[in-house]
Amino acid sequence: MQSIHIAGMADKLVKEGLVRNVAEAEAIASLTEYWKDAVAIVWNTTDVIRIGERIKRTIKEEQANRILRKVYKEHEPEYGITIFTIIRAIRKHL
Repeated sequence: MQSIHIAGMADKLVKEGLVRNVAEAEAIASLTEYWKDAVAIVWNTTDVIRIGERIKRTIKEEQANRILRKVYKEHEPEYGITIFTIIRAIRKHL
């Protein structure tokens, strides 16, 4: 997990009051420890919107979110989610 994602998760947990009596730095340290021997590839709505621009499709935030959900639900786990998976989903669902 990239440090930017860990910091974002920690910030959200602290701001939402989901972790109490813990400074954000402590939350970051705990999440960093958790992710030390694991990886996660993260796609977000900004990625989907930018991919849409590359293939000449205008995509709104809500549409990008729906596409991400469909990609996650329909992808082949042994192949993962790639830019090509997202392009196919954009073309199929928009």
